[in-house]
Parts: sequence; structure tokens; C-alpha cells
Amino acid sequence: MKESRPPEGVPKFDEAYRTKWESENPLGYIERRDAFEPSGKYGKWIRSLNAVIKIDETLFLHGGISPKYADMSIRDLNNRIRIELDDRKRLQGGIVLDNDGPLWYRGLAVGSEESLEPFVKGVLKSHQVERIVIGHTFTDGAVTPRFGGKVLMIDIGLARLYDTKRRQDCLLIENHQPYALHRGRKLDLPSDTGSDMLRYLKQAAALDPAPSALGKRIAEIEDRLQAPAQK
Repeated sequence: MKESRPPEGVPKFDEAYRTKWESENPLGYIERRDAFEPSGKYGKWIRSLNAVIKIDETLFLHGGISPKYADMSIRDLNNRIRIELDDRKRLQGGIVLDNDGPLWYRGLAVGSEESLEPFVKGVLKSHQVERIVIGHTFTDGAVTPRFGGKVLMIDIGLARLYDTKRRQDCLLIENHQPYALHRGRKLDLPSDTGSDMLRYLKQAAALDPAPSALGKRIAEIEDRLQAPAQK
């Protein structure tokens, strides 16, 4: 009797194939994918949440609001994202994978404040909020304001990718006023990107174990502030 062979292009699922597959994929790969499926433990929970939320006078989201989606309401943004997550066929060309979408847009974190200032003011007015809080873009270890505090970046690097022992910071909003809670110490957020930012970063760095992860940013601001005096 001849040995049956798999159809053309289909691998033979023997021990050799299993060994090769496990060497190329981490343990738990399939289980993790199942858990994040629409009916999975985590997938079901994630889809029950909103990607963009407004709490009092603050708008929270992962990436940021871009000009491409500035005219969409919070409800429409969340509905679009939820629909696409429930149907993978809708992901390609949709809002979930769009670099300008609310999950991935980095313009508010790295774009020119001067050129984007009118746009940011328009978003705040449209959503009737005072500030936008975003993650996604790493800040080197401290909550960082942009656009005069209208945008607050809070991704301080808690993932294992970074040295998490040197980064302990979060945003605290108390009586409608935002602060940084750095290693348990409440700090006033800076009002500018110059001398007051330097004050803030030095206060935070003094609370960190040496050397602080904020050292590079402190040095860059000191060099920038000293440059005009050296001319």
C-alpha cells in the first residue's frame, strides 16, 4: 500500500514539521491568537471597550486625532473601530490599521507645534475638552506636555522593551488640574518647552535612581537654552 501524500502545497504534519514550527513560533502563539479573537477571553473584553473616550474635560486615546478623522464624532470613531475588529475583512483600508487613525497617529506627539496649533485648538473646541491625552509615542520616562499643555503624552516606557525600574510615572488629574505623579511625588507640569520644562525634568530626575533616564533630555534642553548666550 502506497504512503498517502498531502496535496500539493500542504505540508506534511509530522514530528519534523512540528519541531520546525515550534522553533519559529513562541510557545502559546496559537493560544494567544485564540484569546484575542472576537469570542476569546481578551478579544471579547477589548471589543466591549471604547478606543476613544471623553472624561470631563479630557479626551483619551492611544495615538491621536489626525486631520483625516477630525470631523468624526467619538461615537462614530468607536463604532468604526469595533466593526472592523469584529470582521477582519474590513481591516485592510480601514481606520484600525490606518497610520492616520486614532490608534496609530503620531502627529500630536512629533509634529510641529507651530503648524498644528490651530488644528489642535479646533479638535479641543469640536469635542469640548481642554486637553488630549495620548500614549503610543515614548517620552523617555516622564509625562510630557505639548502645545502648552493641550496635549499630554503619557507613554513613559513601562513595556519590557525599556528599563522599567528607571521609569515610574503617571498622569494625575486632581480637581480638573493635571499633574505628573513621579515615583509617588506630585509634580506641576511645565508651562513651556524651555526653562520650566527643565525645572520639571530635573525635579523628576532627582527622584529617579541614578542615572535617570531623563538625563539625555535634560542635557538637550540645557544645550538649547545656552546656545543663544554663546552667540
